[in-house]
Amino acid sequence: IQGEYGGYVAGILNLDQIQDTLDLSVEGASSFYTLLDKNGNIIMTNRTDQKVMTPFRRGPVTIKHLDKGISQWIPMALPNTPKSELWNKSYYVVENSIGNLAEWQLILEQPVLPFQKTLYKRYTGKLALLFLIFFVSLVLAEFLSRRLIATIETLRQLTSDFPRKLASDTQIDWPTSSIREGAELIENFRETAGSLTAQFVENRQIIAEMRESRQQLLDIIDFFPDPTFVVDNEKRVIAWNRAMEKMSGVSKAEMLGQGDHAYSIPFYGDRRQNLLDLLDESNADLESKYTEVLRENGILYGEAFCPALYSGKGAYVWATVAPLFDIKGVRVGAIESIRDTTERRQAQELLKQANAELEQRVRARTAELSVTNTDLTAEIIQHKLTMKALQLEKERLLLALAASQQSWFDLDIPTGAVQVSPEYPKMIGYYPAEFQASLQGWIAAIHPEDRDGIRQAFQEFLATEETKSMEYRRQTKTGDWVWIRSTGKVIEFDVDGRPLRVIGTHADISGRKRAEEQLRRALKEKDVLLKEVYHRVKNNMQVIYSLLNLQAKGIADKGVRVLFEESRNRVRSMAIIHEQLYRSDDLAHIDFKEYLQTLVAGIADTYKRHGVVLSVEMEKISLDITIGIPCGLIVNELISNSFKYAFPDGKRGTIKVWIQQDGQGNNVLTVQDNGIGLPVELDFRNSPSLGLQLVNMLTQQIQGQIELVSDEGACFRITFPGTEHS
Repeated sequence: IQGEYGGYVAGILNLDQIQDTLDLSVEGASSFYTLLDKNGNIIMTNRTDQKVMTPFRRGPVTIKHLDKGISQWIPMALPNTPKSELWNKSYYVVENSIGNLAEWQLILEQPVLPFQKTLYKRYTGKLALLFLIFFVSLVLAEFLSRRLIATIETLRQLTSDFPRKLASDTQIDWPTSSIREGAELIENFRETAGSLTAQFVENRQIIAEMRESRQQLLDIIDFFPDPTFVVDNEKRVIAWNRAMEKMSGVSKAEMLGQGDHAYSIPFYGDRRQNLLDLLDESNADLESKYTEVLRENGILYGEAFCPALYSGKGAYVWATVAPLFDIKGVRVGAIESIRDTTERRQAQELLKQANAELEQRVRARTAELSVTNTDLTAEIIQHKLTMKALQLEKERLLLALAASQQSWFDLDIPTGAVQVSPEYPKMIGYYPAEFQASLQGWIAAIHPEDRDGIRQAFQEFLATEETKSMEYRRQTKTGDWVWIRSTGKVIEFDVDGRPLRVIGTHADISGRKRAEEQLRRALKEKDVLLKEVYHRVKNNMQVIYSLLNLQAKGIADKGVRVLFEESRNRVRSMAIIHEQLYRSDDLAHIDFKEYLQTLVAGIADTYKRHGVVLSVEMEKISLDITIGIPCGLIVNELISNSFKYAFPDGKRGTIKVWIQQDGQGNNVLTVQDNGIGLPVELDFRNSPSLGLQLVNMLTQQIQGQIELVSDEGACFRITFPGTEHS
């Protein structure tokens, strides 16, 4: 159809009727006839020395041409053979072409002997009559042959290129024939043509339906939210949907029809085997290139890193590969869907990193407090176990999200009829054979709390040409509720712009919803646990602070008492941070301005120098706890030194503390006084003073640089890298 090969047409010409006619014509005349095709092969003959479908052979004869189309064949004989004997064995021969195209040739052979005898008997008065009878016989044979061959020739011309004419609905004017055999042959051809025409029409309808069905499937695949492509058995790409175009940056027009693993280039940058090839056979080397390969009911799942995606940035993807079969169960190709799992992996890494940081902090706090608080150690160990369990639960939930399945639907809006794939009934607890899908049934099955919102969202969706998604609860066969995500697009409108048809997918996201709820509960439990840890740390440091304070009061040696007071202030600086974290919603960062104000107030209360003004002049800034604690200890040491050494003999003065950014992403912490300054010979980086040693050590801990400016009094500047919360 439309230029394609459609088959053969064959007819049967009743040669027996022609042979009967020729036998009747030569009956009693001892004549021979032979019918040849255009190649000189025998179609029929009454000669016993000739065989049908073999070339016609005259034997060794001498041909004597008597008239147009008439000749005499005289057999070859030994020398000195009498001419009368040669004539007795010779034949009169008439050769006639049948049809305008001279495809067939009729040879009539009449022995000369009967004519010769008659001539001898009736030589006088009968010669003219004999010739007349002879020529009448020839004319009659010519006439009969032309009548028969004319019909055959007409049929031959009409049936030339017969399949093309029938396929193109060309009108055929069938001839008529007064000869019964010719009429029957024409009728047979007419009936054959009618049957073939009906078959051509039926084939056209079948092909059109198959094309429509195939296009419907391709349209559905094209609007899958997940990147998807389909290949045939020769691994040639036959579908490349919009999501795949967006992910790979390769258009459908560039990829369709490509083979030889061309579909691997957008993912890996070259042609190579991938998960599709594992459908046919196992390959340990190929499987080793995937972080995980799963097989379930003939479907393959695998995860791998694809370095060529997103213009070379690369991404982790989770691929699902399934074979495709026709209605006879014969495999015709395979389909692969891709899902970007990079964010999930990044979340896992961030979670691991956060867990590692938390473990590090817990270990540090435990090391500091293990001597005085064994109960706190037990709590921290339990916290670590809880965090590991939480991490395991999160990984399971993420895997469940990645393995979610989907089904497609095709909605006819005017009628409300819906076609769905078998996966959708299974998703809501039905067998495919017992489930009847409809628009009204879909709306009625939505949870009452979600129904009005979904109905309104659906009406808004019908007014656009964009792909939209809706999440809602849907009742199952057993009366339970599952979360469904429906994604679709209007693909057909009438002349007035009213929507006619929607296609899309349904996905069971109940697992994801459950995972989100469990994750929220787990995070809430983690926050509660951290607050409890900070509260216990603060309480234990307060106990240590009180013990040091009590011990200092009983010490007579002033130098020893000062050492106790310095240790007490250091403990207090850390306790203030844990107190602030316990009362804050952010458990990893502190308001450093509020912290410094509380810290310096406590230091001033310790030294009770009424002539020295202590101030904090800075904007509000948030620091990570791992930075805030060392900075608090640095400020405690430098302010304590200023109180002890900068203002001797009751001298008045000021001490200022502030922190600001230097424009290069760094934080600059400054502690300045206007006292007597430091001795010129003092090397503060190598001082025997425990306080300055702590300042230098803590500066290195926060990867900072410290400098001393002694223009007027002492001014310490500590520059350290900023963070996103600074």
